[in-house]
Amino acid sequence: MIVAVQASGHDFSRHPHLDALVTRCGWDREGGWTPVPFIDSEAAALLCRHTVFGFLKREGLAGEERVRLLLSWRHSGFSVHASVTVPPDDGASSIVVSLERGAPWRLRAPS
Repeated sequence: MIVAVQASGHDFSRHPHLDALVTRCGWDREGGWTPVPFIDSEAAALLCRHTVFGFLKREGLAGEERVRLLLSWRHSGFSVHASVTVPPDDGASSIVVSLERGAPWRLRAPS
C-alpha cells in the first residue's frame, strides 16, 4: 500500500485527506500471489472506516463519543474506487499507465 497525505481537493480548497493505492492481490497459503477478482467498494469503505476508528480508539486518539459523532455524519469520509486496475502478470510500465489513467486530474494544472 502507498499512502499520500493530501491537504486540498482538486480545486485547491481545504480538504485534508489520504489517498492510497492498494493491491488487489494477496499471498495464499502456498506463498503464491493471488489476485482478488472483485472488490465490493462499499464493503471495503466500511471495513476501512471500522479499522481506522478502532485504531484511534485503541491509541486513545478518539473516545467513544467522538467515534459516535463521526459515524453519525451523512457522508462517512471514506470511499473506495476500484475502477482502475492493473491486470495480473503485467509489468511496471502497465502500472505507470494505470496510475496516470486513474489520477489525470492530479497531473494537469488547475483551470
